Amino acid sequence: MAENLPDEDADAPSIFGWRAWVNKNDPYVEVFGYGTGGDDKIKVQQTTVKEGSETPQWDEEFEFDDADSNGPYTKFLFKIWDDDQNIDDGSFNKDGSFKKDGPRDWLDINDPDYLGETREVMVAEITDCVNEEVFRLPVSRDGKEIGILLVGISKDGCSDGSGTGGNGGAGQGNFIPGLGMPQ
Repeated sequence: MAENLPDEDADAPSIFGWRAWVNKNDPYVEVFGYGTGGDDKIKVQQTTVKEGSETPQWDEEFEFDDADSNGPYTKFLFKIWDDDQNIDDGSFNKDGSFKKDGPRDWLDINDPDYLGETREVMVAEITDCVNEEVFRLPVSRDGKEIGILLVGISKDGCSDGSGTGGNGGAGQGNFIPGLGMPQ
């Protein structure tokens, strides 16, 4: 769930207190998992777009497996965007891409608006192998805190051998960042 994100979509002008439309963000989140190979070992996954939402809740999970070609993973980062692909005036191709010779080719109207990003969540911060750990992450843009993203991250495959789910293998296993309300 995200809260207090800046509204990047313009509303219609108000005329004598009447407004033809109120345009809200259509946010989505990119989830970046950074592998041990450095910044070139990145796995990126994306949530669905939540149309017209001021407090979007995704309830989606993404798996980052240490055994894949990018792992083992060391940190996660979350970037929030406002999707702007909802104008149908002949400016877009059938696949949603922007027509270079369309009526709005001089605008960047199809480009998503950057709303902000969280701090990096280091794998070492995820110590519970049994329960989801919840992070209330400030969303920042241009050095200012502008909102909150609530993220739950669970980890498996990190038992210390005692059967209690200890953190003896912290940094190993599958990581499942979930975006939404914690269970």
